Amino acid sequence: MRAQAQTISHLRPLIDAGVLRLEWKDMAFFRQFRSDYAAAGGLAAAKQGKFWPFHDAAYQLSANGDHPTWNQDNLRQVATQAGIENVEQFMADANSPELLGKVQAQTDHASKEMGLQGTPTFFVNDRYISGAQDPRVFLATIRAAYKDATGRTSLK
Repeated sequence: MRAQAQTISHLRPLIDAGVLRLEWKDMAFFRQFRSDYAAAGGLAAAKQGKFWPFHDAAYQLSANGDHPTWNQDNLRQVATQAGIENVEQFMADANSPELLGKVQAQTDHASKEMGLQGTPTFFVNDRYISGAQDPRVFLATIRAAYKDATGRTSLK
């Protein structure tokens, strides 16, 4: 949540300009809180074009720093808050072995193949940033990666 509020929102002009692309991958390692279920909910929401509204509503449940334990009730509640129109289809998708398997595959890739041990982690080309950092850290990293890729120093 902190990364969204303190960083991503400041990068929106670069995203809107097409300089920066934000891609979300799940790392559902809070098994005791069923974070895999919440992540599958995100994928189910994406099937209805509502990933980011679902993401934002889901993170509101942890706005005070707590991790909710995900279940049928709060998943349905967040889907409704996110404006998902077909909640029954959303619930079926979120509970499907297909989406739960995708979450597990993304989590395994992040932890086992890439060695990541926490969230959030951001990649900017071949560079990475761990944790919610000051927007200036992101901008400096983006500028350096952009210069490496294009030879130019201006992001415009």
